[in-house]
Amino acid sequence: ADIGTAWYAPPTSALNGRADFLRGPRPEALEDGAGPEEAEGPTPAWLLCALAGEALHELCGPVVADRCGRLLGKEALVRALLQRQLPEHLSHLRSLRHVCDV
Repeated sequence: ADIGTAWYAPPTSALNGRADFLRGPRPEALEDGAGPEEAEGPTPAWLLCALAGEALHELCGPVVADRCGRLLGKEALVRALLQRQLPEHLSHLRSLRHVCDV
């Protein structure tokens, strides 16, 4: 079934192995000794709930987005709105009218 894809090897860098063109710290320059993939954690930041910090694919409820493009778990947003405990970066959200379902 995988005929024709056995030859593919992912590139080691952005420009055919030219590490000097990559931006960001080199893996040997990191203090903790982990590579760039492990430094961010197993889930990229854009796939995390902006409110609870949980991975969106692990949430059992619906996902909503605000006008800035931040993704939030709807259940976590409702709880924060009821308790009036929104962080500063989400202070523009006053009700569920300010978000749309994704």
